Amino acid sequence: MVHTPADIASLMTKVAARDARAFEAVYDATNAKVYGIILRIVRRRDVADEILQEVYVKIWDRAADYDATRASPITWISTIARNRALDEVRKRQPVSIEDTPEALAVASSEPHPLAALERSEDVARLMACLDTLEPKRRELVMLAY
Repeated sequence: MVHTPADIASLMTKVAARDARAFEAVYDATNAKVYGIILRIVRRRDVADEILQEVYVKIWDRAADYDATRASPITWISTIARNRALDEVRKRQPVSIEDTPEALAVASSEPHPLAALERSEDVARLMACLDTLEPKRRELVMLAY
């Protein structure tokens, strides 16, 4: 059923009086648009689902605050959804590994610990070998490499 802004405004009056059926009708008439707004902002379905639920809880709690002379019901509802989604984005600013799972596949630039150990053993043997040379020849080899 398609609802006009006037229909939804009338339903909002009933929601303010705690009419569950009117609330269901408001939800049915607006949830697709509200979910789209939230999803565009947060870009994660799991987070958008949670925010959608929070938005409609807030609408249920604050329906008496809606003033039809100031805005259409969808504008009022969309503003609540947008603000809640933006709050979530601000709160989640530090990127978690869940947001970028491809980061797990990035190889470390540090050498493998076993390779580093092998290299240090090789360097120790090389230094022992260089110590057997006379100082002038050792300096020439060191400068060459």
